[in-house]
Amino acid sequence: MFLLRSGLSKEALLATGVAIACLVDFTRIPVYLSSPLKYEVVAQWPLLVATTLAAFVGAYWGKQLIPKVTLRGVQLIVAGFMFAVAVGLVCGVV
Repeated sequence: MFLLRSGLSKEALLATGVAIACLVDFTRIPVYLSSPLKYEVVAQWPLLVATTLAAFVGAYWGKQLIPKVTLRGVQLIVAGFMFAVAVGLVCGVV
């Protein structure tokens, strides 16, 4: 929510979100791989490959769409996804 009101351009807003997500993943994956359940995590490599490919496709698609979207549109999309995640958490889906 802070980033939505920080006055960043839409490109800076999205880049900051991507950077934060990357930092979270770069710290989370080594923790998973060092856990006692390491072999169960490693067994999920097809899912890891699929999500990595999806991230690159999403980044490419986002780069194509960003010139066509207004900052207000980005704010509304981010708010909508945040609301969807909140509903998912309340319902126990996420």
